Amino acid sequence: MRLGLGGAGGGGRHGGCAAAEATVAWAEEVVQAGADVLRINGAHETPREWEAIASIFKARAAAQGRIGRVIVDLPGPKLRAEIRQLEEAVLHVPRRKDHQGKSLGPTRVLLVATYAGGAQIPVPVDWLRKLQSGDVLRLTDAGERTRSLVVREPVEGGILAECDRSLYVTSGLPLVWRRGDAVLGEGRVGALPRQPRTLVLGVGNSLLLNASGDADDPEQCVLAFPEPGLLEQIQAGERVILDDGKIVAVVEAARPDGLLCRVTQTVKQTVKLRSGKGITFPDSQLSLAELGPQDEAVLQFALRHADGVGLSFVSAPRDVSRIGERLKAAGRPEFAMILKLETRGAIRRLPGILFEALRYESVGLMIARGDLAVELSFEKLAEMQEEILWFGEACHLPVIWATQVLDSVTHTGLATRAEITDAAMSMRAECVMLNKGPYIAAAVRMLADIIRKMEAHQYKKRSLYRPLSVARDEP
Repeated sequence: MRLGLGGAGGGGRHGGCAAAEATVAWAEEVVQAGADVLRINGAHETPREWEAIASIFKARAAAQGRIGRVIVDLPGPKLRAEIRQLEEAVLHVPRRKDHQGKSLGPTRVLLVATYAGGAQIPVPVDWLRKLQSGDVLRLTDAGERTRSLVVREPVEGGILAECDRSLYVTSGLPLVWRRGDAVLGEGRVGALPRQPRTLVLGVGNSLLLNASGDADDPEQCVLAFPEPGLLEQIQAGERVILDDGKIVAVVEAARPDGLLCRVTQTVKQTVKLRSGKGITFPDSQLSLAELGPQDEAVLQFALRHADGVGLSFVSAPRDVSRIGERLKAAGRPEFAMILKLETRGAIRRLPGILFEALRYESVGLMIARGDLAVELSFEKLAEMQEEILWFGEACHLPVIWATQVLDSVTHTGLATRAEITDAAMSMRAECVMLNKGPYIAAAVRMLADIIRKMEAHQYKKRSLYRPLSVARDEP
């Protein structure tokens, strides 16, 4: 049984360990806890950062007399819905509180000439040279509440000010500068960057899906899907699922300006949809003809620095052969190829995908339970992960059990009862993948202990039938 760490190399749906977090101490701790496989997400960060992460992990594994394997995920198509319509930014500066909700002190902001991010409020440039400690800037914030900012001292990058309340700030809010009873100036909050619009959707609302994210009607809710090749393969009547199932829509018509969709189901009466959320097409038969430039770059990196690649968005046998033949041509037939089973198309064509996979030497399957649950429904997930385990045994292919294993432990250090049972069931796979979190080492130790105890009762599902010697050509 292998214990894997998933998503290293940035954020994303599976989380990850950024290069800044992948220290020698971090690697030492997780390897000692039992991790022996690291997954790098090729959709985030750069080859230089991936190399740093991989080398640290492999070095610490070697120092403990173990072999640390590294798998790099090919990004695949960008299945994210982007909102390119912009709206006025609202800067929220909350009060500082402890874990019990008690205030730790006043709200702090930086008064600046030009907004550069974070808790900053742009004010008139000429004020910055004249503000003194104790001066007060008064405003009515975006929530129509009176707020007073008390100037404290110059600091690097601007002037520190404090407020005894939280505040919401937008561009152009009137400011009054006071020193004691005297009014020294009147101005306005400077420009804050505009941000992607938040769409509020309910059952019956329409939604336009196209490559540009633009629409002739400014009131029309529009999503940009930056994979036009896939967009052309979607037909009327097929479903569109957004934000992990929070919104379900159906394509009503394919128009010159995009796919017109109608919302048919939401988890609440109305749901706020923000830019960058996941989008899936469970009824559509989608497939990419070629690798994108980013996939090519990640594949070349993996061949130099890793032990295998993860194939995202596998949906047909040709997706397997596309990478398998590349590995053969590179003289690396032993290089691992992990087929991520995450779409309805993959399940629909699973026999053909498996027959194609058996043409290559080092192939494994990943049960991407998070994506499968959205594509197939949560009710069908349990049955499907069971069937994939059976297929893996029948084909003698190792299986990775992935998504939210001991997720509460990785984030809080404490497990739920359901997670313990889930972790115990995971021992039937050859590898279990955990995602990032501040308590990842504790989660690895707990998982290793659970699997060790469970393997004393059962090993996988049944006896494995290895290849028979009489079936070989040699005498």
